[in-house]
Amino acid sequence: MKKAYRKDVIIARVVFVAFCLVIAMLIVCAVIFARNHMAQKQAEVQETQTQTQTETEETQQQAEQDTEEEAPDIEEEQQEETTPLAVTTADVNLRTEPNTSCEVITVIPKGTQVEFLGEEDGWASVNYGDETGYVSTDYIEEVTDSE
Repeated sequence: MKKAYRKDVIIARVVFVAFCLVIAMLIVCAVIFARNHMAQKQAEVQETQTQTQTETEETQQQAEQDTEEEAPDIEEEQQEETTPLAVTTADVNLRTEPNTSCEVITVIPKGTQVEFLGEEDGWASVNYGDETGYVSTDYIEEVTDSE
C-alpha cells in the first residue's frame, strides 16, 4: 500500500468516527429534550388538575357557607310565619264543625296549648295534635309573647 492511500484511509476512518460521535450526541440531545418536554407537560397537567380540584373544593365550601348563611334567614322566616298559639282555660270539646250539635273529636284538657288558626262567630279553628277542629272561644285564650 502506498503511504498516501494509508493517509486517506486513516483520515476517512477518523472522519467516520467523528461523524458517528456527532450523530450519537444529536440522538442523546434529542432524547434528553423529549424527556424534559414530556416531564414539563406532565407537570402542567398535574398543576391544572390540582387547580381544578382546588377550585372545586372552594366552590363546595362556598356553597356550604352560603347554605349555612341562608339557613338562619329561613328559620327566622319560619318563626315569623308560625301560627299563633292559644291555651285552653278549661276542659273543652274539639268539634268537627263550629256548633254544639256536631260530633266531638276529643276533649282538650285545661291548660293545653293549641295552634290558633282563625275565629268566626264565637268559634276558633285550632290544631290539637294531628286533629283540626273547632272550640268555643269562651274556653281559650291567645298566648302572647309576654307569657
